[in-house]
Amino acid sequence: MNTFFFSLLIIFSLFILMKLGKIRASSKQTQRNDRINWFNSKESKDHQDLDGSKNIEGKPEEINEKSL
Repeated sequence: MNTFFFSLLIIFSLFILMKLGKIRASSKQTQRNDRINWFNSKESKDHQDLDGSKNIEGKPEEINEKSL
């Protein structure tokens, strides 16, 4: 009886997964400026946060009084 129940549960879960897998994100979600770069493409090295500040990737430099 347990095997039958779990088999039906797996089949039902796969059916739901296949139906929900067809849903796509809207262009409003995919075409935003503050998207996370999951693939580390080298297109843009400057990232702007939501508050307008910029994070620049690169080598860190030491800051001392002479450089200010």
